[in-house]
Amino acid sequence: MRQSELLGLRWQDISLGEEGLVHVRHQLSRATAKTPARLIPPKAGSLREIEISGELVSILREHKLASGHKAETDFVFCTATGGPLEQRNACRAVQRAGTRAGLNGPELEPVSLHDARHTAISRWIAAGLDLVAVQRLAGHKDATTTLRIYAHAWERAQRSQDIRAKMATGGLVLSAVAS
Repeated sequence: MRQSELLGLRWQDISLGEEGLVHVRHQLSRATAKTPARLIPPKAGSLREIEISGELVSILREHKLASGHKAETDFVFCTATGGPLEQRNACRAVQRAGTRAGLNGPELEPVSLHDARHTAISRWIAAGLDLVAVQRLAGHKDATTTLRIYAHAWERAQRSQDIRAKMATGGLVLSAVAS
């Protein structure tokens, strides 16, 4: 999900049952000096449902209990008082977590929520999801957008599949032994 979509999530948007679904219905606008952040419609083509793993369902259940803000209209990611997180504060929190995890260094750009989004989309492609499925999960308005950004990931996934197929038939092993 995009950062603004994550920050706009409320508990009513998440099914924490066996089906494990996130319904992307809103995004949080940026606060300005004159207007507070508010829920607005997501980008064109971004209304969607995203299946989530049982592990993530468990983590979200724990987060809901620990946060103290569990009403259906409460934000999933919120301040201590239950208000929406500002995007800048969310960025800082992710960067601090990246530093604690050893992902940020003097020569590296700090990790961001966008990095997590890019990684998830790349992993869906590597797992063999088709273009339309990835486009819908990513919330891109059309498949052209998905291809423009992630064509390299499909090429890499295809090369990996070709190599695995050759290894399964012994083709790579035999050619390596012969040389």
